[in-house]
Amino acid sequence: MTVDAFTVSKLNDSERRNFRIQNIGFVFQDFELIDYLNVLDNILHPYRITDALTLDTDVRARAVQLAEEMGIADKLKRHPGRSFPGRKTAAAICRSLLPSPKVVLADEATGNLDPANKTKILDLLFRSVEAHDATLLAVTHDHELLSRFDRVIDFQDFPSSGGPMIDSLFLAWKYLNFNKLRTATLIACITLISFLPAALNLLLDESEQQLMSRAASTPLVVGAKGSALDLMMNTLYFGDEIPETISMETAEQITDSDLAFSIPLYVRFKARGIPIVGTTLDYFDFRSLKIVRGKQLTMLGECVLGASAAENLGLSPGDPLVSSPENLFDLAGVYPLKMKVSGILEVSHSSDDLAIFVDVKTAWIIQGLMHGHQDVTKTRDESIILKKKKGNVAANAKLFQYMEITEDNLSSFHFHGDPSGYPLTAVIAVPDDEKSGTILRGRYLSEEEEKHQMVKPRDVIDGLLQNIFRIKNVLDGVILIVGCATILAIILIFALSLRLREREIQTIFKLGCSRLTIARLLAAEIIIILATSSLFCFVFVSIINHYSNDLVRMMFIG
Repeated sequence: MTVDAFTVSKLNDSERRNFRIQNIGFVFQDFELIDYLNVLDNILHPYRITDALTLDTDVRARAVQLAEEMGIADKLKRHPGRSFPGRKTAAAICRSLLPSPKVVLADEATGNLDPANKTKILDLLFRSVEAHDATLLAVTHDHELLSRFDRVIDFQDFPSSGGPMIDSLFLAWKYLNFNKLRTATLIACITLISFLPAALNLLLDESEQQLMSRAASTPLVVGAKGSALDLMMNTLYFGDEIPETISMETAEQITDSDLAFSIPLYVRFKARGIPIVGTTLDYFDFRSLKIVRGKQLTMLGECVLGASAAENLGLSPGDPLVSSPENLFDLAGVYPLKMKVSGILEVSHSSDDLAIFVDVKTAWIIQGLMHGHQDVTKTRDESIILKKKKGNVAANAKLFQYMEITEDNLSSFHFHGDPSGYPLTAVIAVPDDEKSGTILRGRYLSEEEEKHQMVKPRDVIDGLLQNIFRIKNVLDGVILIVGCATILAIILIFALSLRLREREIQTIFKLGCSRLTIARLLAAEIIIILATSSLFCFVFVSIINHYSNDLVRMMFIG
């Protein structure tokens, strides 16, 4: 067979495929339009499945011109599934004529049309072929049409070739976009399977860094006997679980031992959800905490805010902050204390950033162990006085108590009882040297010590992390099993998809491409799905990384 001086039978497979896509146009009986491409993209389809044709602006303009000649220029953005048979035939004819072929092969091109449309489309086909100086070869069972042809030629299907990857990506995107639900499901599954282990490892790394760095920098902690873990969570990270209290006398005994200096802690109350840490100025030196705005604690009733606490509360030095009651039905008469923010700490990237620091005596005032009130010896309201004795005046509940400490009323605040018996949640002991620490621990390990325990924070937190990583190993196994099941399900979905797309694949074969093109189309779909899933996974992991500090505190500290 010779076409335009080319003897097709003498061409090799590659040359024959290129010749076919460039010189032969096809109009199929069932149109063979791709459902997920609009009419214009269907017309341009041959240019996207082979590198023998080059898609440029001139080709696009010619496609629009062909559509105008066929009377479907206003339908280019519609999908063929919504078009009438006549418009589908017109689109198929445009597709066949776009590469300016020397030969147009029509397989029962008018077989699905009624007599009126059959004549109209056939006239359009002949007119278009003549205008483009092409030869029309038709296969038909309608003998009424034979008189309009000069001759009839049978043809055989030839092998075909694949197109460039960019066009495969375009077609894959169109297909995935057309099947939104299936695509979204695949992306969601792959994203979830990728995100879970990545986020889990990120959170565990962050938790290990936060928990262990804090514990390693704290030599020894003394608290009431009980859960060592609860003691550590409250002392190091200001967790919600409040351990049994010890007395201020414990801190004094550690200092008097000349083996270590003590830092008392009373972590019980909160202000607007943020823990209030009662301590001494030694704590700031021990943790290397620096004031960046305002000043250090100088009087009762003042507080210093961690960097994150100040940001979350929107407070600055000089602003007031009221402590929160422990419950709404506080019958003990413990009233909120209005404190004054004296300073803001520098960012430390630790639990200190999300805490409110006060003098331990201020924490006792919040509890009601210290209070200040008007001078009953100078009051003129006799209804306040219950009894007067020499040097002593007893007053009733009508006596006004101050809920804010100022320079004017500071002198009226006083203790009720011996301060050495006032409560603490823990004492941080900082030994003079390793030997002093060993001796001190030995004292608290003796059988005579029934009320207190001295623990090494690193040992407690190390045990916690070991338990966490055991759970992680179990979760990794579960995620691996679910991941394998998901991969098998995805493979099954693609296998079923190939069967459902058999008609599309046959169309691509008929248009002139090889099996390599089908493989490239599937590869392009997989690449798009994996790339999109990776993008979502990256975004989600970035969000987790941004909030990892808060998440670790919420998950492991409370």
